[in-house]
Parts: sequence; structure tokens; C-alpha cells
Amino acid sequence: SISGMYFPLVKEEPTLLFLFLPAILVISVSLANLVTAVIVDGAIKVGNEDAEALRRYQHYEFTQILPALKRDFRAMDQDGNGVLMKEEFEHAPVSIRQALATFFPDATQANDSSGALDKAALVELFEMIDTDNSGAIDSDEFCD
Repeated sequence: SISGMYFPLVKEEPTLLFLFLPAILVISVSLANLVTAVIVDGAIKVGNEDAEALRRYQHYEFTQILPALKRDFRAMDQDGNGVLMKEEFEHAPVSIRQALATFFPDATQANDSSGALDKAALVELFEMIDTDNSGAIDSDEFCD
């Protein structure tokens, strides 16, 4: 061990203890910091890779539900003008309200007995989707 080298020197010249002891402490703390840095760097890289994989998966999921969202938008657009008014949104059929409850599970917990969003929840969801506060939702707002 390394003490076999330092011990005889310190035994011969005790003042060398003031040189060797700080050096040993600094070296051991520096090595511990390097090991910690490597571990943290690896954890950050894995975290970034996980976040990227999650973004790719969410994008894939969105592309899978996009046709259904567009179909539901057209079904709710009663006057066919490409814009949903709050009244059209509130009068969505039960099947679409059920689909909206699955597409937007965090929008609200207010579901009726069929598992569909109730009118209050639809109003809340409408206000969340209407990002420009125009009182109407176009297909881009609805699908984004």
C-alpha cells in the first residue's frame, strides 16, 4: 500500500506529515468528485434519452389519434363552416363526448354515468382548447 512509502518518511521527518496529509486528502476528495461527476453525467444522458423517447412516443400516439380527432371535429361542426362554436361543442353526441374524455383525461374529472364529459366539463374543455380566446375553435386549435 501507499502507506508503506509515506510512513517511513514521516517517521524519519515528522514535518513531512504536513505535506503528505493534505495531499492525500485533496487527492481522495478529487477522485470522489470525479467518480460522482461521471455518475451524474451518465444519469443526465439517460434522462435526456428517456425524454426524447417519450417525445417520440407522444408524437406517434398523436399521429394515431389525429384522424379520429379530425373526424370528431367535422361531426361536431353542425353548420360545416370549419369552426366550432361553444354551442356546437356543448351539443356534441355522447360518442364524441366519450372520445373526448379519453383524448383529454386531464381536462376534468366530471364525467356522466356513460363515461362521457358532461356539459360543464365540455365548457371547461372548450375554454382550454380555445387558446386565442376567440369563442370559436378551428381544426388546428382542436387537433393541437
